[in-house]
Amino acid sequence: MGLYVDRNDFAVFMLLFLLNLVLVFYQPLYHVLFIDEGQYLLVSKKMIEGWVPYRDIIENKPPGMYISVIPAVLLCGNDIAKLRVYTAFMVSLTIFLVYLIGKKLSNRKGGFLAAAIMIFINAFPGFCGYVLMTDPVANLFIAAMFYCLVCFELSYSVIFLVSILFAAACSVRQTCIFMIIPVIYELYNSGKKLEWGRSAAVFAAGLSVILVPMVIYLFVNSALQYAFYWMFLALVGSKWQSISDVVSTWVMMAILFLPFVLLTVIGLRRMNKRYITIFLWLLSGLIIALMGWGYWHNYLFAVPALSILASRGVENVLKLKGKMKKEIFTGIIIFIIFMALLFLAFEFYVMGGMAFSPSWEEQKGISDFIRANTQRDDRIFVFGVNSEVYYLSDRDPATRMSFFGGYVCNMSKEEDEELVFNPLRRQNTKYFVINHPNIADMCGNGSRIEREAMEYVDASYVYVDSWGPLDLYERMGSTT
Repeated sequence: MGLYVDRNDFAVFMLLFLLNLVLVFYQPLYHVLFIDEGQYLLVSKKMIEGWVPYRDIIENKPPGMYISVIPAVLLCGNDIAKLRVYTAFMVSLTIFLVYLIGKKLSNRKGGFLAAAIMIFINAFPGFCGYVLMTDPVANLFIAAMFYCLVCFELSYSVIFLVSILFAAACSVRQTCIFMIIPVIYELYNSGKKLEWGRSAAVFAAGLSVILVPMVIYLFVNSALQYAFYWMFLALVGSKWQSISDVVSTWVMMAILFLPFVLLTVIGLRRMNKRYITIFLWLLSGLIIALMGWGYWHNYLFAVPALSILASRGVENVLKLKGKMKKEIFTGIIIFIIFMALLFLAFEFYVMGGMAFSPSWEEQKGISDFIRANTQRDDRIFVFGVNSEVYYLSDRDPATRMSFFGGYVCNMSKEEDEELVFNPLRRQNTKYFVINHPNIADMCGNGSRIEREAMEYVDASYVYVDSWGPLDLYERMGSTT
């Protein structure tokens, strides 16, 4: 197998990286640690210090996510600028792979178009494309996997590499299992050249390279049963979004992605068989998105394949320019531009509703205050979704559950005691952080656990100050 990269492609990568550096810093959202991002950084940091996920600190993503974020913790620390350079580099690698795939399927111009479309979609804040969440991280492994499938002639060594990348994506996000659909299609097409039994054995061997060490790690550290519960069972009963929110997101995505979908439909004309794999990639990405409670960032899984297919559509539109009336061609272009502007307008509308996210100055302010008024071994309690306070203040959670979110809504009385009240009493926690109730209500209309937690805080703590949506309380009798 040979690499389909030449010297000019290195210049393309540097151009993509510089462009993403500009884009990552122009958006207000990326000047903060996003809620999911703060949690993943925290868990990765605690893993470095010897904590075991699921046993010592509760999370619902596979261990590969936290392992993938460890380089960011070591290289970037609490420096938001370094962290954004890191995420821009990661995203640039993914887009570069999309460019190489587009180049292989079409030509260099097709690769450029695919990369440009992906940058256009990825850069809008609502999709969290430059944030260290499971979607951008898993997308890097997925794009690398499809690069192997499309750009190499399928062999046993390629199958082994593909299975490693597939396992890596699944170890970051559980639902990446659906990316097996295009892989099976490629393996099926290779049936005449390769033996099915040997191909399956090689694929299983590649999976074991990634998954077996993780299972052994969890088993040795008595965390396997906790991992299974929090990664799978706990998600079933958790409340995250209402059905109406999910449906409205689906409808909005259908409208916003319409110009790219139209370009994809136009691109189907005279499309060769190699594009079937990309089309299955798109369908698999949409399945993952629809299973993700309708959050916008889940649609990032469909963006790389959509960009490649839409780039083919752009090429076809340009070819049709001389074959249709000037008015019709101009109308098509105006419509696509109008939909793209609508896409942009919706993005800023969504950003306007993100009041629950404190600014970087507020995140640093409350974290610096806590760090200045506590000892290193003191623990704090953040009741909500702002795990970045633990990460930035360098203070450990008083409870195993450092990210509450939708879990709060269906917690039993026993879970209340285990995860909230017993830790508060046992740790004699000095500081308690919570979102102001007028800004963020985790369960929509309040919940028993939220009411009882605030009753406990009102009886045992005094209000100190607020940093944006974050209220800080100090235990009575403590001295600051």
